[in-house]
Formats: sequence, C-alpha cells, structure tokens
Amino acid sequence: MGKIGFLLSALVLLSAKQALAFCPVCAIAAGAGVGVAREFGVDDFIVGLWLGGLMVALIAWTIEWLAQKKWVFKYYQYVVGIVFYAITFIPLYFMNIIQKPLKLFDQLPVDKIILGSVLGSFLFWFAGEWYQALKKNNNNKAYFPYQKVIMPLGALILSSVLFYFLIK
Repeated sequence: MGKIGFLLSALVLLSAKQALAFCPVCAIAAGAGVGVAREFGVDDFIVGLWLGGLMVALIAWTIEWLAQKKWVFKYYQYVVGIVFYAITFIPLYFMNIIQKPLKLFDQLPVDKIILGSVLGSFLFWFAGEWYQALKKNNNNKAYFPYQKVIMPLGALILSSVLFYFLIK
C-alpha cells in the first residue's frame, strides 16, 4: 500500500465523527500488522490472525454505517460478513497466497491464512464483546484508559506470540 496510502487511510479513519463498533486505531493497527508481518516473513498463520481482526473491524463498521444510512435488509449483517471474507480470500487464492496448508493433528490440511483469519476474527470479536460487557458492568465506563483499544489488540498480540512459539 505504501507509506502515503497508509497515512491517508490513517487520517481518514482518525477523523471519524464518532467511535464506532471497533475503534479506528484497532483497525489501523490490525492492517499495519498484516503488512509488516508479511514483509518480515512472519508465518502466514500469524498474518491470518491479524487479517481476521482487521476484517471483523471493517465488517462491524460497515454494518453500523449501513444501519445509520437505513440501508438494511433481512440478514444484511451476514451478507456483509460473507462479502468481506469473499473479497479478502478469493483474490488471495488466485494470487496463490492461500495454498500453504498447516497440518492439524497430521490429518486435516487447512490453509494457514484461512485458519489464522478465523481464529483472529473470533479473538478480535470476543475481546470487543468482553470489553462491552466489562464496561456495562462498570456504569458504562472503561476500567482503564484505552481499554477499548488494548483488549482487542492485546488478544491478537498474545495469540501471535503464543502461536509463534507453537508453530516454530
């Protein structure tokens, strides 16, 4: 994407009028994590973790934006999710990036990026939901500054470190 593209994206996201389902800092960090990890030769499973987190943030923003514009229809949330995963994985497949299997239990071949993305999506989503539950139990206040950013990114960072040592 290049430095200028990244900076323009960051400026657009940081100039948002209100905080959405996942903060722009989380999405920027997840996107930067994908680019940096691939540049430095990090395992595709770990890249997939960050890609999954980025997709969850983008899906949540899109769903919320569609709802604000009142452009909703039955099952639109699912359609948005399917579209984001499709526009992510289909090009990666045709560019021969998705085709590096990780043997699970020496029997089930699963692509590293896809498996990592599924796990990263779940972890990012779960951390965001956990933050909301904690906040609700604390009179709608965070327990500490930047908790909304730290929890989802912390989940991705901790899982990245854990799987780095497990996959090695």
